[in-house]
Amino acid sequence: MGSRINNAKDAELQDVNTRLQALVVRLARIVVDRIAEGRVPRDGINRGAEPAGLETVSALRDIALECAQLARDSLEETFARALEETSVELADGAAKLEASLRSE
Repeated sequence: MGSRINNAKDAELQDVNTRLQALVVRLARIVVDRIAEGRVPRDGINRGAEPAGLETVSALRDIALECAQLARDSLEETFARALEETSVELADGAAKLEASLRSE
């Protein structure tokens, strides 16, 4: 009986973990899209604010590094791949944003 309860709890936790991982990837994609549109204010939330400049570039690089670390630590290959791709997209977005800020 206890084994079935543990198995059910494990399955439930695995489901929650999978959904949270998918959410992280979707949120990261939103950030990448906003970078491409040049709409990333200081707090990372679009409220019609102007781009935050080099502080945003630094924050995006930090997030990219964190995604890369999470990808290395992930036991799920699909999630690790998605995080790694997101990390690259964030780093590229940061580089593009920095280049555009420096050319202004």
